[in-house]
Amino acid sequence: MSRRTRTARSPLATLTSRELDVLREMARGKTNAGIEQALYLSASTVEKHVNAIFGKLGLAEEPAHRRVAAVRAFPGATA
Repeated sequence: MSRRTRTARSPLATLTSRELDVLREMARGKTNAGIEQALYLSASTVEKHVNAIFGKLGLAEEPAHRRVAAVRAFPGATA
């Protein structure tokens, strides 16, 4: 299977560019407040993007584990 095919089938391929920006900041260990500052977004916008990321990655409602699972799905993330 080619890398292109694998990438297209990845749930990450469904994320918008802004959602990828938010996920990248999550992977850097930033809190929602830190993401707000880094990307010049409001708290509600960050929360909206974080919830969209969780939904698109198929992560359940387990609060602490969803954030870790999202970051682990991001290429280049250190676990």
